[in-house]
Amino acid sequence: MELRTSSINFPKLRGNGPVTQTTDIHFPREVQKAIAGIIGYSSGFSGGNDHHLGKLQVQLDTEIDGDLVKVTGTFGLRDWSGDWDDDYEGNIQFVVVAELVGASEPRPRGDLSITGMEFNQATQHFRSSRHLDAPNIRPDNFIPLIARKDTAVRVYVDYDRNSGLPVINTLSGELVIDTGFNSVTITPENTVSPNRDNQIDRGQIDHTLNFIIPENFCQNQLVLRCKVFDISNPSPASRNFERTIYFENRVPLSLYAVGIHYTGQKLDLSAPTLSDITGTDAFSTMEVVYPVPEVYISGYTEIEFNKDMKADIDDGCGDGYSSLLDTLRDMQGSSSDVYYGFLPNGFDSGNVGGCGGGSGRVAASPFDFFGGLAQETGHAFGRDHAPCDDSSRCNNPDNQDDKYPQYADFDSDSIGEFGFNPRTNELFTPLNNHDFMGYSNSTPQWVSPYTYMGLLGTFPSSEGITAFLMRSFVFDKSNTDFDNMISFHSRHHNLGSEWLRKETLKLYLWITIDRKRNVTRQPSFCYYTAQVNNHGEKSKFIVELIDDNGNTLVCQNLIGNCGHCKENCYPKSFRQFIPYKENAKKLIIYEEDKLIYEEEIIIPEEHTLKFDFDNDKKGFILQWENLTSKIEHTYLLHWQDSDGQWRGLASRTQDKTAFIPAKMFGKRETMNIRLLCTTGISTLIVKDTLKLLKKSRNKVTIIPVGNKNLNNWFSVAIIENNKMIPDASIIWYNDNHQEVSRGKSINLKKLRRKMSVLHAVALYDGNRYIRTWILNQEGIHDVDGKKLKNK
Repeated sequence: MELRTSSINFPKLRGNGPVTQTTDIHFPREVQKAIAGIIGYSSGFSGGNDHHLGKLQVQLDTEIDGDLVKVTGTFGLRDWSGDWDDDYEGNIQFVVVAELVGASEPRPRGDLSITGMEFNQATQHFRSSRHLDAPNIRPDNFIPLIARKDTAVRVYVDYDRNSGLPVINTLSGELVIDTGFNSVTITPENTVSPNRDNQIDRGQIDHTLNFIIPENFCQNQLVLRCKVFDISNPSPASRNFERTIYFENRVPLSLYAVGIHYTGQKLDLSAPTLSDITGTDAFSTMEVVYPVPEVYISGYTEIEFNKDMKADIDDGCGDGYSSLLDTLRDMQGSSSDVYYGFLPNGFDSGNVGGCGGGSGRVAASPFDFFGGLAQETGHAFGRDHAPCDDSSRCNNPDNQDDKYPQYADFDSDSIGEFGFNPRTNELFTPLNNHDFMGYSNSTPQWVSPYTYMGLLGTFPSSEGITAFLMRSFVFDKSNTDFDNMISFHSRHHNLGSEWLRKETLKLYLWITIDRKRNVTRQPSFCYYTAQVNNHGEKSKFIVELIDDNGNTLVCQNLIGNCGHCKENCYPKSFRQFIPYKENAKKLIIYEEDKLIYEEEIIIPEEHTLKFDFDNDKKGFILQWENLTSKIEHTYLLHWQDSDGQWRGLASRTQDKTAFIPAKMFGKRETMNIRLLCTTGISTLIVKDTLKLLKKSRNKVTIIPVGNKNLNNWFSVAIIENNKMIPDASIIWYNDNHQEVSRGKSINLKKLRRKMSVLHAVALYDGNRYIRTWILNQEGIHDVDGKKLKNK
């Protein structure tokens, strides 16, 4: 007994019904009996129009033809009028259960033997003793596989040309993927001129047969069965080689994209749009080299920035990038997302390609620079630079990672192992390719096992709780439901409270100390957050909070932590979170045992907040004031996203007005806001709720991802109100509306020979969204986009 799952898509119909569509389901042997069962369907009238339901017919029929089962779907939808005079669409998802004839295969070839399988999603250890020194040798397939991530399978074949059997000039094969309830057979991306096993060079991509398992199959446990054969005479083949592989569920990398409208250096450069950012190869490549199922854009906004970005790498990030990171940190609020400033091209940055790190997950670079996006995000997660041992090959950056391994005799920042990009069938070698955390730019950068495994610990397992839930249940300590929600999820997901973000009251302290030990404190804010300092070296400077009786409430070393810093230079700037106590009366700073700074903590004045909706500007105008105006305050305005996270509207200000566009509401009618008012340390928080009189329209689109230089694969994402939908359900159909693949990515290399039209159907929030492309030898061309409202 074998099972196959598939689906039938019915495009927009009108004028007749019910209608039929037929799709072919192949099995490895002749089918004796078969039945098709419906496991899900969707139906609706096109254009979002509401109709009374008059008739809905969803039906499946099967026909057996050798090893082929033809499944015919019947679908019809009309209203009470009795006529088929309205546009309607639908989709039927089904499973075929088939009984096959008994297998009677010829004896396998004695000159062919599969000797191993390498499973590579970005980098992998395999036969590492052949090219690495003892401290860096790891077992085969040591690096774990991430669920919902395309996986390359490199098959190693030993061929005895002197066996006396007919000579094989070109080798091919097939890989059967068994999920436990479904199986599918895939063909390799290449063919091989076979060799003896000891002659296989792992650094040659065509020395192995390379199969790509699409992301939609890469979940839980898979049983793989592979056989290889002479492409000109497939029977007999080698013995089946079987392996079971497992995938770890990990949360996605969550980026909040900030498009920078750059007006510095006497320029006026428009901010990169969300589609500009996601459409770069830099974005899609980062999704491969990071140990995550996907890179998820949690939101997008634009700001104007005018600081001079020109800097010298020998002097660190420079004032421009440092100032931009400060702005992004203010916008980050209590969110755990990486806030990334995407700059347009065309400005003079000197020799600094980007900057990241510091206190909080913030980073910035030009929007289409892979080395910037991958490396600066790495700094935001606490990664230091890969070392440079040759100034003629690489720049010699500060903050080099002294734990980065020296892989055999390769370059100091070599990737060490063989990397693989499953989306392009591209191989990366440790001899020529370097880690993206380094500064070698002479060859394409990739990722080492050291960096990949180091980042893996940053993204926790999502077993038992989805990434959406982990972002959704974020509460103020003042929220009376907080403890109840922790208890609920501990009971229903068998998880402890450590899986929820624990928010505590912290002070985001911003201190600068010059060489003469003069201390300057920038306005700092207190609020509940789960933020912690990511990395950095403890300095000899110590900050303390003191109560009325001189008791120490908090004592911490100031930490120097940025992506590009000079350790022994002044002034030193410290930006970090420290625990805050509401009964603190004084802040003091020591250099070891010497007191160099003290400050009385001043309580903020009460503030009032009012707002009105501006119909012309289509948003809320907020105004606030303090009652006596005797003390100078600095302000930071936060808004609460639909996932529960507090985000900054813009950087800190001393103005007393702000504007919140209605489009920021998304599909919500209300939005919580909070105004943070600080006198320098102590912070007053004023909360309110904005309510739209008219609900915003929910805008959902399907956009291409990372296809600036289209290669073998085509990827898309679902965007709702400038936010990506993680773990989106996408089904691909050909011009006959037969299903050809599932998942956010599809292999075009095999489709171009078979089809000219490609439909992406996204199932989300009870609706179906469709976008169509035309395929030809020149590339892929957009046709249109449309939405069908489900009933």
